[in-house]
Amino acid sequence: MTMKPIIPALVKAMSDEYKKDAREKGLMHDDLEKKLQHHKRFESLRADWAEKRVNSIFREVERYGITIKKAEVTGGWRGTTLKAIYQGVTMEGELQYRSMDMVRPYKPWRRPKIVATFWILDSNGNKCYLEGHIPSAFMIVFGAKRMLTYNRLMPAVLNAMAR
Repeated sequence: MTMKPIIPALVKAMSDEYKKDAREKGLMHDDLEKKLQHHKRFESLRADWAEKRVNSIFREVERYGITIKKAEVTGGWRGTTLKAIYQGVTMEGELQYRSMDMVRPYKPWRRPKIVATFWILDSNGNKCYLEGHIPSAFMIVFGAKRMLTYNRLMPAVLNAMAR
C-alpha cells in the first residue's frame, strides 16, 4: 500500500525519458507526430505505455514481498534510486530507462526497456554482488515484448548474512 504515492512520479520520469530519447535520436519526426495525432489509438497507446510497464513491474515487486520505502528521481543515467526492505533486510534499487540497442525506424508500437534492479545491502551498507550472470538480488526487465524476472533474493540474503 505504500507504493501508491511513489508510482506516479516514476511513471512521469520514465515517460519523460522516453520522449526525450525519441526526439534526441531523430526517430520521431514531425510528420509522424501529425499522423499520430490523427490516429488516437496510437496516441493513447503511447500515453499509457510507461504507466502500464511501471505498474506491472511494481506488482511483481510486491508479489515477491519487497516493500518500497523511498524513491528519488536522480535524472542521470541511473534513472531512479529506490530504497526497499525484504524480510527485514535493507535493499537498494534502481529503475532505469534503457533505449534499444539497435537503430531502427521509429514505430509507434516498438518500445524501449525499463529495468528495475535491487541489491541486498550488508551490515556496512555495501551492495552484495552475486557470482554469475545476474549480479543483483532481484531484477525485472521489461523489454519490447515481455517481462523477465530474475529472482536471486535468498542467495543474496545469505551472502549478506555471511558478511
